[in-house]
Amino acid sequence: MHQKIGLKLFLLFIFAANIGCGKEIKSPSVSKDKEPLSSFSQKLPFDQKWIGKFRVEDKESHLLLHGFTEASSGNPLALLWDTGSDVSFLSGTPDSSVSQAPQELIWSGNRYPFSVKKGIIPDEMKGIVGLDFFRETCIWWSGEDLYVFHHSSVFCERPQAYLSTSLKTLVTKRLGAYAAVTFRFLGKQYEYGLLDTGSSFCILPKETDEKFEFLRKETVILAGNRRKEAELFHTEESLGLATNSGVFQEYSDIHLLTGISLENFLLPREKDRGDVWVVGLSILRKRPLFWDFSRNRIAVFSP
Repeated sequence: MHQKIGLKLFLLFIFAANIGCGKEIKSPSVSKDKEPLSSFSQKLPFDQKWIGKFRVEDKESHLLLHGFTEASSGNPLALLWDTGSDVSFLSGTPDSSVSQAPQELIWSGNRYPFSVKKGIIPDEMKGIVGLDFFRETCIWWSGEDLYVFHHSSVFCERPQAYLSTSLKTLVTKRLGAYAAVTFRFLGKQYEYGLLDTGSSFCILPKETDEKFEFLRKETVILAGNRRKEAELFHTEESLGLATNSGVFQEYSDIHLLTGISLENFLLPREKDRGDVWVVGLSILRKRPLFWDFSRNRIAVFSP
Protein backbone atom coordinates (compact mmCIF):
# COMPACT_ATOMS: atom_id res chain seq x y z
CA MET A 1 0.00 0.00 0.00
CA HIS A 2 2.81 2.38 0.80
CA GLN A 3 5.96 3.19 -1.07
CA LYS A 4 9.22 4.61 0.12
CA ILE A 5 10.47 7.21 -2.25
CA GLY A 6 13.47 9.51 -2.36
CA LEU A 7 12.71 13.18 -2.71
CA LYS A 8 15.10 13.77 -5.61
CA LEU A 9 13.42 11.02 -7.63
CA PHE A 10 9.93 12.18 -6.89
CA LEU A 11 7.53 12.98 -9.68
CA LEU A 12 3.87 12.48 -8.91
CA PHE A 13 1.38 12.34 -11.72
CA ILE A 14 -1.95 10.73 -10.94
CA PHE A 15 -5.18 10.79 -12.85
CA ALA A 16 -7.96 8.34 -13.50
CA ALA A 17 -6.99 6.15 -16.42
CA ASN A 18 -10.55 5.82 -17.63
CA ILE A 19 -10.77 9.57 -18.16
CA GLY A 20 -9.44 10.02 -21.67
CA CYS A 21 -7.80 13.12 -22.99
CA GLY A 22 -9.89 15.01 -25.49
CA LYS A 23 -13.09 13.15 -24.62
CA GLU A 24 -16.17 14.36 -22.87
CA ILE A 25 -15.25 14.00 -19.22
CA LYS A 26 -17.56 13.28 -16.34
CA SER A 27 -15.29 12.76 -13.38
CA PRO A 28 -16.00 12.20 -9.68
CA SER A 29 -13.13 14.59 -9.03
CA VAL A 30 -15.62 17.40 -9.65
CA SER A 31 -16.99 18.13 -6.21
CA LYS A 32 -20.55 19.24 -5.65
CA ASP A 33 -19.40 22.69 -4.58
CA LYS A 34 -17.05 23.07 -7.54
CA GLU A 35 -18.20 25.57 -10.11
CA PRO A 36 -16.78 26.05 -13.60
CA LEU A 37 -13.41 27.78 -13.52
CA SER A 38 -14.74 30.89 -15.22
CA SER A 39 -17.49 31.37 -12.64
CA PHE A 40 -15.12 32.31 -9.81
CA SER A 41 -12.57 34.14 -11.91
CA GLN A 42 -11.00 36.98 -9.94
CA LYS A 43 -9.56 39.50 -12.37
CA LEU A 44 -6.38 41.36 -11.54
CA PRO A 45 -7.46 44.77 -10.21
CA PHE A 46 -4.44 46.61 -11.58
CA ASP A 47 -2.38 47.11 -14.69
CA GLN A 48 0.72 45.29 -13.44
CA LYS A 49 3.14 44.10 -16.11
CA TRP A 50 3.57 40.36 -16.29
CA ILE A 51 6.08 38.15 -18.10
CA GLY A 52 3.37 36.26 -19.89
CA LYS A 53 0.02 34.54 -19.64
CA PHE A 54 -1.34 31.02 -20.16
CA ARG A 55 -4.86 29.95 -20.90
CA VAL A 56 -5.86 27.15 -18.52
CA GLU A 57 -8.03 24.38 -19.90
CA ASP A 58 -9.65 22.26 -17.21
CA LYS A 59 -10.01 18.67 -18.42
CA GLU A 60 -11.41 17.65 -15.01
CA SER A 61 -8.72 14.99 -14.58
CA HIS A 62 -5.89 17.45 -15.30
CA LEU A 63 -5.04 20.97 -16.42
CA LEU A 64 -3.57 21.96 -19.78
CA LEU A 65 -1.62 25.18 -20.27
CA HIS A 66 -2.10 26.82 -23.67
CA GLY A 67 0.39 29.38 -24.93
CA PHE A 68 3.45 27.46 -26.14
CA THR A 69 4.35 27.08 -29.80
CA GLU A 70 6.99 24.81 -31.32
CA ALA A 71 9.98 26.86 -32.45
CA SER A 72 10.57 24.55 -35.41
CA SER A 73 7.06 24.52 -36.83
CA GLY A 74 5.11 27.29 -35.11
CA ASN A 75 2.42 24.80 -34.12
CA PRO A 76 0.65 25.43 -30.80
CA LEU A 77 1.29 22.96 -27.99
CA ALA A 78 -0.79 22.42 -24.83
CA LEU A 79 1.12 20.90 -21.90
CA LEU A 80 0.05 19.34 -18.62
CA TRP A 81 0.62 21.57 -15.59
CA ASP A 82 2.16 19.44 -12.84
CA THR A 83 3.53 20.96 -9.63
CA GLY A 84 4.33 17.40 -8.52
CA SER A 85 7.18 17.37 -11.04
CA ASP A 86 10.37 19.33 -10.48
CA VAL A 87 11.24 19.18 -14.19
CA SER A 88 9.52 20.21 -17.42
CA PHE A 89 9.81 18.00 -20.47
CA LEU A 90 8.19 16.91 -23.71
CA SER A 91 6.98 13.40 -24.41
CA GLY A 92 9.28 11.48 -26.77
CA THR A 93 8.24 9.42 -29.76
CA PRO A 94 7.24 5.98 -28.43
CA ASP A 95 8.93 4.00 -31.21
CA SER A 96 12.20 5.92 -31.02
CA SER A 97 15.12 3.76 -29.88
CA VAL A 98 17.58 6.63 -29.56
CA SER A 99 17.64 9.62 -27.25
CA GLN A 100 16.04 12.71 -28.69
CA ALA A 101 17.61 16.16 -28.62
CA PRO A 102 15.99 18.92 -26.56
CA GLN A 103 13.37 20.95 -28.35
CA GLU A 104 12.69 24.66 -28.12
CA LEU A 105 9.28 26.07 -27.35
CA ILE A 106 8.28 29.72 -27.64
CA TRP A 107 6.18 31.39 -25.00
CA SER A 108 5.52 35.12 -24.64
CA GLY A 109 8.20 35.90 -27.24
CA ASN A 110 10.98 33.93 -25.51
CA ARG A 111 12.54 30.55 -26.32
CA TYR A 112 12.69 27.77 -23.75
CA PRO A 113 14.57 24.47 -24.17
CA PHE A 114 12.61 21.36 -23.13
CA SER A 115 14.23 17.97 -22.69
CA VAL A 116 12.51 15.01 -24.33
CA LYS A 117 11.66 11.94 -22.23
CA LYS A 118 9.98 8.70 -23.21
CA GLY A 119 7.64 6.47 -21.25
CA ILE A 120 7.01 8.77 -18.28
CA ILE A 121 3.52 10.00 -19.15
CA PRO A 122 0.77 8.54 -21.35
CA ASP A 123 1.45 8.79 -25.08
CA GLU A 124 -1.50 11.12 -25.67
CA MET A 125 0.07 13.76 -23.40
CA LYS A 126 2.45 16.14 -25.17
CA GLY A 127 4.55 17.05 -22.16
CA ILE A 128 4.69 18.56 -18.68
CA VAL A 129 5.26 22.06 -17.32
CA GLY A 130 6.92 21.47 -13.96
CA LEU A 131 8.28 23.57 -11.13
CA ASP A 132 11.55 24.45 -12.86
CA PHE A 133 9.71 26.56 -15.45
CA PHE A 134 8.31 28.83 -12.71
CA ARG A 135 11.40 28.89 -10.47
CA GLU A 136 12.06 32.65 -10.53
CA THR A 137 8.42 33.73 -10.78
CA CYS A 138 5.14 34.04 -9.00
CA ILE A 139 1.79 33.24 -10.57
CA TRP A 140 -1.83 34.27 -10.23
CA TRP A 141 -4.24 31.55 -11.35
CA SER A 142 -7.88 32.53 -11.58
CA GLY A 143 -10.35 30.75 -13.80
CA GLU A 144 -8.97 30.27 -17.30
CA ASP A 145 -6.17 32.78 -16.77
CA LEU A 146 -2.71 32.07 -15.37
CA TYR A 147 -0.48 35.17 -15.18
CA VAL A 148 3.27 34.85 -14.64
CA PHE A 149 5.33 37.61 -12.98
CA HIS A 150 9.05 37.96 -12.30
CA HIS A 151 9.85 37.31 -8.64
CA SER A 152 11.25 40.83 -8.20
CA SER A 153 7.97 42.48 -9.24
CA VAL A 154 5.98 44.47 -6.72
CA PHE A 155 3.07 42.08 -7.19
CA CYS A 156 5.15 39.08 -6.09
CA GLU A 157 6.53 40.97 -3.12
CA ARG A 158 3.23 42.43 -1.88
CA PRO A 159 0.27 40.61 -3.44
CA GLN A 160 -2.15 41.66 -0.68
CA ALA A 161 -1.63 45.29 -1.67
CA TYR A 162 -3.36 44.48 -4.96
CA LEU A 163 -5.68 41.64 -4.02
CA SER A 164 -6.76 42.87 -0.54
CA THR A 165 -6.95 40.92 2.70
CA SER A 166 -9.15 38.37 0.92
CA LEU A 167 -5.85 36.73 -0.06
CA LYS A 168 -5.13 34.19 2.69
CA THR A 169 -1.50 33.09 2.99
CA LEU A 170 -1.05 29.39 3.76
CA VAL A 171 1.41 27.78 6.18
CA THR A 172 3.96 26.15 3.87
CA LYS A 173 7.16 24.12 4.08
CA ARG A 174 9.66 23.14 1.44
CA LEU A 175 10.19 19.51 0.50
CA GLY A 176 13.24 19.96 -1.68
CA ALA A 177 11.88 21.56 -4.85
CA TYR A 178 8.28 20.96 -3.78
CA ALA A 179 5.80 22.84 -1.62
CA ALA A 180 3.73 21.36 1.20
CA VAL A 181 1.02 22.90 3.34
CA THR A 182 -0.21 22.19 6.84
CA PHE A 183 -3.76 20.86 6.81
CA ARG A 184 -6.46 19.53 9.13
CA PHE A 185 -8.57 16.53 8.28
CA LEU A 186 -10.98 14.52 10.45
CA GLY A 187 -9.93 16.42 13.56
CA LYS A 188 -6.18 15.84 13.13
CA GLN A 189 -3.48 18.16 11.86
CA TYR A 190 -0.84 17.09 9.34
CA GLU A 191 2.35 18.93 8.45
CA TYR A 192 2.96 17.79 4.89
CA GLY A 193 0.28 18.08 2.24
CA LEU A 194 2.03 18.29 -1.10
CA LEU A 195 0.32 20.72 -3.49
CA ASP A 196 0.05 18.85 -6.77
CA THR A 197 -1.82 20.12 -9.82
CA GLY A 198 -0.86 16.89 -11.58
CA SER A 199 -2.92 14.75 -9.22
CA SER A 200 -6.63 14.53 -10.07
CA PHE A 201 -7.61 13.62 -6.52
CA CYS A 202 -6.37 14.14 -2.99
CA ILE A 203 -4.45 11.40 -1.20
CA LEU A 204 -5.40 11.72 2.45
CA PRO A 205 -5.27 9.64 5.64
CA LYS A 206 -8.27 7.37 6.12
CA GLU A 207 -8.13 5.36 9.33
CA THR A 208 -11.69 3.96 9.35
CA ASP A 209 -14.59 3.58 6.93
CA GLU A 210 -16.81 5.85 9.00
CA LYS A 211 -17.85 9.06 7.26
CA PHE A 212 -16.59 7.75 3.91
CA GLU A 213 -18.62 6.58 0.93
CA PHE A 214 -16.91 4.10 -1.37
CA LEU A 215 -17.46 5.13 -4.99
CA ARG A 216 -15.48 2.64 -7.05
CA LYS A 217 -12.05 1.32 -7.86
CA GLU A 218 -10.01 3.51 -10.18
CA THR A 219 -7.07 2.62 -12.36
CA VAL A 220 -4.70 5.54 -11.90
CA ILE A 221 -1.60 6.48 -13.86
CA LEU A 222 1.57 7.12 -11.90
CA ALA A 223 4.89 8.60 -13.01
CA GLY A 224 6.60 6.28 -15.45
CA ASN A 225 3.24 5.55 -17.08
CA ARG A 226 2.66 2.83 -14.46
CA ARG A 227 -0.90 1.73 -13.77
CA LYS A 228 -2.20 1.00 -10.30
CA GLU A 229 -5.62 0.24 -8.88
CA ALA A 230 -6.84 2.43 -6.06
CA GLU A 231 -10.12 2.94 -4.22
CA LEU A 232 -11.96 6.22 -4.65
CA PHE A 233 -13.94 7.54 -1.69
CA HIS A 234 -16.10 10.55 -0.99
CA THR A 235 -16.70 12.32 2.30
CA GLU A 236 -18.75 15.33 3.35
CA GLU A 237 -16.12 16.07 6.02
CA SER A 238 -14.06 19.18 5.42
CA LEU A 239 -10.36 19.63 4.81
CA GLY A 240 -8.79 22.77 6.23
CA LEU A 241 -5.64 24.46 4.95
CA ALA A 242 -3.80 26.32 7.72
CA THR A 243 -3.13 30.02 7.18
CA ASN A 244 -0.59 32.35 8.80
CA SER A 245 -3.42 34.06 10.68
CA GLY A 246 -4.26 30.80 12.47
CA VAL A 247 -7.58 30.38 10.66
CA PHE A 248 -8.16 27.33 8.46
CA GLN A 249 -9.47 27.69 4.93
CA GLU A 250 -12.12 24.98 4.78
CA TYR A 251 -12.95 22.84 1.72
CA SER A 252 -15.90 20.48 1.87
CA ASP A 253 -17.12 17.58 -0.24
CA ILE A 254 -13.82 15.75 -0.63
CA HIS A 255 -12.87 13.00 -3.11
CA LEU A 256 -9.79 11.01 -2.14
CA LEU A 257 -7.83 7.98 -3.21
CA THR A 258 -6.58 5.26 -0.90
CA GLY A 259 -4.06 2.55 -1.63
CA ILE A 260 -1.48 5.16 -2.61
CA SER A 261 0.49 7.27 -0.18
CA LEU A 262 3.97 8.63 0.35
CA GLU A 263 5.05 7.17 3.66
CA ASN A 264 8.34 7.56 5.47
CA PHE A 265 9.41 10.39 3.22
CA LEU A 266 12.93 11.49 4.09
CA LEU A 267 12.32 15.12 4.93
CA PRO A 268 15.02 17.71 4.22
CA ARG A 269 16.89 18.94 7.30
CA GLU A 270 14.83 16.58 9.45
CA LYS A 271 16.23 13.68 11.43
CA ASP A 272 12.93 11.86 11.43
CA ARG A 273 10.75 10.56 8.66
CA GLY A 274 7.15 11.62 8.26
CA ASP A 275 4.03 11.05 6.25
CA VAL A 276 3.48 13.09 3.13
CA TRP A 277 -0.02 13.39 1.69
CA VAL A 278 -1.33 15.09 -1.43
CA VAL A 279 -3.67 18.04 -1.88
CA GLY A 280 -4.71 17.55 -5.47
CA LEU A 281 -6.55 19.29 -8.23
CA SER A 282 -10.01 18.54 -6.83
CA ILE A 283 -9.16 21.06 -4.06
CA LEU A 284 -6.78 23.45 -5.81
CA ARG A 285 -9.18 24.34 -8.63
CA LYS A 286 -11.87 25.61 -6.25
CA ARG A 287 -10.37 29.03 -5.44
CA PRO A 288 -8.04 31.49 -7.17
CA LEU A 289 -4.43 30.81 -6.25
CA PHE A 290 -1.31 32.94 -5.73
CA TRP A 291 1.99 31.05 -5.73
CA ASP A 292 5.40 32.67 -5.29
CA PHE A 293 7.80 29.88 -6.22
CA SER A 294 10.95 31.80 -5.30
CA ARG A 295 9.74 32.53 -1.75
CA ASN A 296 7.60 29.40 -1.27
CA ARG A 297 4.65 31.64 -0.46
CA ILE A 298 1.20 30.39 -1.41
CA ALA A 299 -2.18 31.99 -0.83
CA VAL A 300 -5.80 31.39 -1.78
CA PHE A 301 -8.36 34.08 -2.59
CA SER A 302 -11.33 33.75 -0.24
CA PRO A 303 -13.51 36.89 -0.03
